Amino acid sequence: MQFVFPTLAWGFLLILVPLLVHLINLMRHRRQSWAAMEFLLESYRKHKRWVWLKQALLLLSRMAIMGLLVAMLAQWISGSSWMTLFGETVTHHYVVLDDSYSMSDVVQGSSAYQKGIGAIGAILRSAANQGGSHQVTLIRNSRAIEGNGTKGSQLKADVAADLLARSLPPNPVPLLDRLTSSQPTALDVGCEPALKIVAPLIEAASNQRPIVYVVSDFRRKDWNQPEGVRSVLEQMTSRDTKVELIDCIDAQHQNLTVDRIEPEEEVLAVGIPLMVKIQIRNHGTAIARNVQVRVKTTEFSSNNAIPRPDQSNSGQDSELQPVVIDQIAPGEIASRRIQVLFSQPGWHSVEAKLPDDSVEVDNHSQCVVRIDDGEKILLIDGDPAKRNAFFLDAIMNPGSNAKTGILTQREGPDFLRDASLRDLSPFNAILLLDLPRLDRRALNNLTQYAELGGGVAIFFGDQFNAGSIEHYNQEWYADGTGIMPCKLFGISTLAATREEGEADMTPLQHPIFAPLMGLRNSPFQGVRVSRYVDAKTTHDRPKREDRASDNPLSAASAEQNERPIRVIAKLRNGSPWAFDAPFRSGRVAVFLTGLTPEWTNWVQDPTFVVTTLKLAGFLGSFRRKETSQRLGDPMAFSYASRDVLPGFTAIFPASKSSPARIAIDFSPEKDEEGNYRGEIAESVSDQSENVRSAMLTPGIIELWTTRIQGDRQVQSFAATVSPNEGDLSKVTSTELQQALKPVRVNYRQADNVANSGATASLSTRNTLLMLLLLSFLIFEQYLAWSTSYHLPRVARGGAS
Repeated sequence: MQFVFPTLAWGFLLILVPLLVHLINLMRHRRQSWAAMEFLLESYRKHKRWVWLKQALLLLSRMAIMGLLVAMLAQWISGSSWMTLFGETVTHHYVVLDDSYSMSDVVQGSSAYQKGIGAIGAILRSAANQGGSHQVTLIRNSRAIEGNGTKGSQLKADVAADLLARSLPPNPVPLLDRLTSSQPTALDVGCEPALKIVAPLIEAASNQRPIVYVVSDFRRKDWNQPEGVRSVLEQMTSRDTKVELIDCIDAQHQNLTVDRIEPEEEVLAVGIPLMVKIQIRNHGTAIARNVQVRVKTTEFSSNNAIPRPDQSNSGQDSELQPVVIDQIAPGEIASRRIQVLFSQPGWHSVEAKLPDDSVEVDNHSQCVVRIDDGEKILLIDGDPAKRNAFFLDAIMNPGSNAKTGILTQREGPDFLRDASLRDLSPFNAILLLDLPRLDRRALNNLTQYAELGGGVAIFFGDQFNAGSIEHYNQEWYADGTGIMPCKLFGISTLAATREEGEADMTPLQHPIFAPLMGLRNSPFQGVRVSRYVDAKTTHDRPKREDRASDNPLSAASAEQNERPIRVIAKLRNGSPWAFDAPFRSGRVAVFLTGLTPEWTNWVQDPTFVVTTLKLAGFLGSFRRKETSQRLGDPMAFSYASRDVLPGFTAIFPASKSSPARIAIDFSPEKDEEGNYRGEIAESVSDQSENVRSAMLTPGIIELWTTRIQGDRQVQSFAATVSPNEGDLSKVTSTELQQALKPVRVNYRQADNVANSGATASLSTRNTLLMLLLLSFLIFEQYLAWSTSYHLPRVARGGAS
């Protein structure tokens, strides 16, 4: 038996007062002989058992009244476990706690996550105070997904749950010790995966009374149309499950988010300026003014690198000039471009950081760029004099002190036939110049290169003829499944007459023309086009099985769906002049022109220099690894075992639970080819709470290896948060209940639950005690009246 005021429990000794008074009254009686007393004694002996019974009941009722008064004053909160002896049903409390990063929204020094934990504590204390048998199961959203990412598979309850079917003790506070010390993650994970784990648990425990609590901040992006959640809740409520929605935040707050930071599709090389695009999103309801974005680069040494887990990173930081954005309207995204420069090869990073606001985790983001000594471009020229390759090589390798970051290699068509895929893999892009035809082996090598992410550009020329058109359509185009994205129809001549101020060629919006767009006057006014190849992108595609049987190249591309072909430049007669299209993981750009004067004078125009350099960067970008990945997604690594030793070290960003960075040593397994391949999350066997928290912290993850020569090298990974989770707009309780219909839910604010949870239980118990006290008082008065002496009632007419 427990009390809020245990000192007042000594008042139960007052129960003895009625007994003491009764004994004192017995001692006050004095015997005296009286003639008529014999008759009275005989009547007493006849009815004494009934009189004693009423007096005993009167005494016990007075003692019970004293006990009830003391219990009310001392605030009785004991869990009445003896009630289970009468077959009371076990009440199972299933708690689903949202720990996505929007729950870090801070109000008056307390986050929504902390308010949620406070509400859970109040719910459990209230359940313990109510008596009976109770169990609790608690699952955080982030723990319901394997790998803690939105793309992972769902875990089982015994792995995901922080508490699983734990009996609720009279004092449930120790059960929440682990939860109280935790922090919201930086993930964007909804409640549906956790509810899907709870649903079969409820189904299996058919002899229990289930209550499901969803503790969240109920943001509009997740709860405006929660079809998945509604479906799971419908399954639960079919067993008369009570559903409680606990809202941890009462209003939407202002929040700015670094939506994206990424390098533009340019050449990445040492000493070459790189443009990085930063996007800032305003998730608030008011205009954000004078937003200052701090920019920092981190350069990792390629020689004599040393891991430094005791520091914020193992590289050299450089602060750049801050970017100031005048204003960002609500719901809008502001984009800015900054220029960075790296002086040595390696995996370097760029970070953008915003001032602090209500949600801190989305105020910074990073991207990783791999800088090499130069990007290799392969030039395959079908012209015996190699005139086409000369034009491009002069632009990409101008000599003297001018650097473009491009390393060219000029070869003939036979190189593609004799080269293996391993020989082609070092090249960031392959430019095909005036090739009238390619044999099947060379075309297969080219196709495999593009399918695996390579960039290919196709130019025509003087060697091209009617036979070449037939070869291209049959072998390269292959009914839309080959590397060529468009069907060719012949060589056409552009009329020489044109209106004043009209350009022969007009570029459309595309990255390779981006620096030349938006100008007042078109920079392509001086470009003249004489001849071009007429092409068509619309066609009737045969069925997949027919395409695969018609052409060997079709079999390799049988799974290729309709390709989104994009016209990126047009002639003044409306004919397309350049195409851009994806090809599996790679890219193909087609320019329906030659580079010699018989076709166009474009190579003599300054716009050709800009376009060529942008084309090299654009095509090469499809072979690069992602510059950043969503937190929780797998981060893959691959190393040749002949180059590195088997010992690897992963260093994770510092988290709130562990201010120092955590370094984990591991030995990856070899694949069938004997190379080290794997994912960082799967390779790290230590999944303690601190390591798990560090792995779910956004920032730069460093993967350190040791070369065969003995020196260290590092590969960086940028783990970023989902910018959508920074949208703090909320649904109202009415909208929420409407969206979940026909599921009936009880909606409450976390603050109200925390403040009234325990007192409501005490109030209910005191009300019951008061009603019981009132009943005993009435019963005591009746017994006192019935055991006392009463004069006989006199009749109204005067008769006795």
